Amino acid sequence: MENQTQRPPFQDMDILISHLTSIEKKPEERGESSTVNRIPIVLVPGFLDWAAPTSGFYNYFGSCIDLATVLAGQGWPVIVPQLGPLSSAWERACELYALLSHESKDGKTFDVSVDYGSAPQGVQNLFYTDSPPWRRQAMAYNLDPNWQWGSENPVHFLAHGHGGNTCRYLIYLLERGSSAEGSWYFTEQKKGWVKSLTTLGTPHNGTTFIPVLEDMGRTEEILINKLIAASSFMEPSARTYDFCLDHRGVAPPTPPDPNDPSTQKVDFETYLADLTAPDGALTQWRASTYNGFHDNSITGVVGGLNKVIGSPSTDVYYFTLSFSGTVDLPGVRFGMGDAWAMGKQWVEQMLSTVIGGEGVSEDGGWRMSAVDPLGLFFSRPLIQQKPKAPLLLPPSAPILPNLVTFVSSTLQDIALWSFGHVNARLANAIPRPHLTTTRPRMDIWSLLFIWSFRMCGYVLSPTERKAVASVGGPTNCREWHEHDGIVPTCSQAGPWGTGNKISTVNELLSGLPWGRGREIQEEVKKNGLGLQKGVWVNLGKCDWMDHVHCMGLFVNPPAIEEVKQLYTRIGNLLEALPSD
Repeated sequence: MENQTQRPPFQDMDILISHLTSIEKKPEERGESSTVNRIPIVLVPGFLDWAAPTSGFYNYFGSCIDLATVLAGQGWPVIVPQLGPLSSAWERACELYALLSHESKDGKTFDVSVDYGSAPQGVQNLFYTDSPPWRRQAMAYNLDPNWQWGSENPVHFLAHGHGGNTCRYLIYLLERGSSAEGSWYFTEQKKGWVKSLTTLGTPHNGTTFIPVLEDMGRTEEILINKLIAASSFMEPSARTYDFCLDHRGVAPPTPPDPNDPSTQKVDFETYLADLTAPDGALTQWRASTYNGFHDNSITGVVGGLNKVIGSPSTDVYYFTLSFSGTVDLPGVRFGMGDAWAMGKQWVEQMLSTVIGGEGVSEDGGWRMSAVDPLGLFFSRPLIQQKPKAPLLLPPSAPILPNLVTFVSSTLQDIALWSFGHVNARLANAIPRPHLTTTRPRMDIWSLLFIWSFRMCGYVLSPTERKAVASVGGPTNCREWHEHDGIVPTCSQAGPWGTGNKISTVNELLSGLPWGRGREIQEEVKKNGLGLQKGVWVNLGKCDWMDHVHCMGLFVNPPAIEEVKQLYTRIGNLLEALPSD
């Protein structure tokens, strides 16, 4: 790995924990157990999330290692909700409220109704065209069955990516005490319902990933439409991946009426054509500003969401963790040969991560490790448009040869198609050399590298530059070129603008008196020193985890152990917070 300058990362967090435990009595000193009466941690997923394990085993937080279970094993009550992967911040805030307020949290039953309110003025035909279906309950670990969310039972939000902005918006809506949008959830003021918000890789000021993604061609748009339609074609309980857009009209087709011979079953091609027609539900949803694409863009966040939210709550502790997946590239012209070599390494890394193995064999295929239980190898060249030979299965393969062959062949086809697709777009994928100041790190997640190249040389549009300048953010494009594969690092420390103060741990603790006891506590509080509510505390930057690695996705066993330690340390910070 490159740029591993600090292991473990976020050592400032340990300094802050040490400070807090020095002035705040420990649980056992208050006559409490360190594992009881803890405030629940809510793991809030981000853009393109899934809360329920995909295919029954792959978790958003932790992949095959469930980080919710890790925290629960340390005595924490944990709640994991499923939110709309591509939905707007408003919709996700409503969903999060409904799931946390629901009396049951078994992670399986579809019986949660969400009140999204009424359509904003002027967009009645674009918003909430259908009655919301029942949504899946959140999943709870170690939670008292009688627990009910409220000021007496607050929560800690631990949010990734878009989940951080979702929580920021929800906190604002809870404390505002009115609901112009029409949802009854926010008609009364609800202060004290949230103890803290910790964000990982959140685009607090938007991300350049959105315009880069939207700048890709018609092929990607068709693929995305088909993926959404294919998922939504089934009932929610039957979906492996749920985009949760039924309330926007992207819902299963109406089944035929057995008592009406004129009604017929709708096939998928007809269903897709209806959704993607100029007046189709999917087309209108995508064209509106009420979706996750807009609410993660620079103009959508800086020019929209942040203006609405304004200052952070003075009743909530705020922490941010930043990540980087790039290295500086000063004075180097990045050419096609470099891109080809890096792309080849990324494909190899992807295959190694997903299926294991030792690398490319002499004939250009993929050699599996001798200790691999499947005993497979790839005989087709990796970097080639069309394979020269079929996939071979050695006699040593122990079981399920047909299934293994299918899975292996599919992974190989994905690699071949991806590289052929990249090759066709490479001229556009790499920014102009004089604009490029960084390059993606060699160990960044493979499927991010196309967008990563573009983000490394992204030029802010006049509209984006104006929005950023209006809140005192960096308008020099070079400052946006460091990113974690999805979110520019400069956007992760906290929102810019009046009322938002971003501090480092060193700035917070500079000049503080050290010691434990009431006198020290009173001096700190009286002079407004140390950790304060309503202030964004940036705990530092990790330059060897990217946007997905910080959740434990697509990492090797040693790295997943470090991710588990990171979440354990975040738990230690939350436990060390003042008890007021």
